[in-house]
Amino acid sequence: MKSVRTIAATALLLPVVVGIGGVAGASGRTEYMPCGYEDSVNCVWDAKHMGNGTGMSYFAGKDGKVYRLPHHIAHALLNR
Repeated sequence: MKSVRTIAATALLLPVVVGIGGVAGASGRTEYMPCGYEDSVNCVWDAKHMGNGTGMSYFAGKDGKVYRLPHHIAHALLNR
């Protein structure tokens, strides 16, 4: 049941993240920058692969609002 909830949450969150940030690359697709620090803005924090390797992954919008993401989504946004 957990995987169904994760998939449902991902389906709901991804359009929000795609719609609020990132930088259009030469190919026209949105490219996301990794956060340099935990309090950076307009970036993705992949908690499993950044910092101390623990915590919650998220997207930080241009306005500083934080949208929590499952790790696999944050990882995918940074490795497209």
